[in-house]
Amino acid sequence: MILEPSWDAAWTEGVLAASAGVAAWWSASWKHRRWMAPLGLGLVGLAAVVGAFRLGGVQELLSTHLALGRLATGVGVPLAGAGIVAGPLTEESRRRVQRVAALLGILLALILLPTDGVLQRLVRLIVPAALMLVTIGFSLRRRSPEGVLGPIIVVFAGLVIFGEGQWLGFERGGWFHLAMAVAVALLGRAARQPPRPD
Repeated sequence: MILEPSWDAAWTEGVLAASAGVAAWWSASWKHRRWMAPLGLGLVGLAAVVGAFRLGGVQELLSTHLALGRLATGVGVPLAGAGIVAGPLTEESRRRVQRVAALLGILLALILLPTDGVLQRLVRLIVPAALMLVTIGFSLRRRSPEGVLGPIIVVFAGLVIFGEGQWLGFERGGWFHLAMAVAVALLGRAARQPPRPD
């Protein structure tokens, strides 16, 4: 985790914020009452906006950025995955998934916001990875390349890229932000799949 100002991480966090904002807007289809993917991608974008300022030198935003980062990882990414899975379902099935997602999102927020202990780190690792695997499975059945590739990049970025140090003379945090920018763009595109007729 980058605690000092870093221009590589700051401008790439800005790229992630822009990508997440466009993906959230693009995935929103209020006609079909879709809110999970736009809300999840919006949380990622909000954390990235605050992160861009914090990594650019506004250290007063450190605690806010860390809290929003926990929400983006533990709630935002899973909501985006749930939105992709629920998007093409019938209206009744989609409502059921939305209710479960809302309850789980509130529960996860209550677990993740107060502190960053071992439990919170496990939740941030297991929940998004599990939802991304479910999203991959559903997307394979629907033959949605974006719904397969986006979650793969999310898992790879979280497990392999995220960390301290540099790769090829560039901050690993910057690589992580760029990988996530591509991933959220793909997730937003996958969430646009039209619903099945009732």
